[in-house]
Amino acid sequence: MAQAVKRLFPSVRVAIGPAIEDGFYYDFAKAEPFTPEDLVKIEEVMREIAKAAYPFERQEMPREEAIRFFRERGEPSTSAAGRTWPRPRT
Repeated sequence: MAQAVKRLFPSVRVAIGPAIEDGFYYDFAKAEPFTPEDLVKIEEVMREIAKAAYPFERQEMPREEAIRFFRERGEPSTSAAGRTWPRPRT
């Protein structure tokens, strides 16, 4: 979903929500709320992305690297959230 939203609305900022029982959710920072028409377009792009069958790869990285990763991609909400992630025990 986030990939579809970013394709259609590049200026939207994405923040990951916490894990929940059935997965996780996204928060989107957008000047105006999504309209019903926007949701239809997002769903269409989501179908295109699913049909393309892009590979998914899990990446693990140190906390500070993850914060930098999101900050460099213009996602300040996610990089800020990363500061609250637990630090690894040493």
